[in-house]
Order: sequence, then structure tokens, then C-alpha cells
Amino acid sequence: MTHNLASGMVVVQDNKVLLVKQKHGWSLPKGSTKLGETFLTTANRHIKLMNILLSLLIIVSLYCTYQ
Repeated sequence: MTHNLASGMVVVQDNKVLLVKQKHGWSLPKGSTKLGETFLTTANRHIKLMNILLSLLIIVSLYCTYQ
């Protein structure tokens, strides 16, 4: 049995919409659901993951700028 569900989200901050660069263009952030997971749970999990990744990018950027 295959499980091909995904949850997408629109992230807006300061009147700006977050887009994700992919091979063939830009899209809204999205991610696959885990078996039995609701779309809302998936969206929350991916938002937390994006926040962690964005925080790491900011730290790396600050570190590179500082040196």
C-alpha cells in the first residue's frame, strides 16, 4: 500500500510569503505526511523543521560575516 499524501502551508511574515526553490521553479513549503498523521500535524512538524533550518542558516551567515 502506498502513502502519497502531502501537506502544504502558506507562511506570511511582514507581508512576505515564504517560497521554496525546487528543481523546476518555486513552490510553497510542503512535506509528506506520515502514515496516520493529520495534515495539521504534518504542517506543524514541517514549520518547526523550517524554523530550525532557518535558524541554522542565520547562525552560519552570522559566523561567515564575522570572520
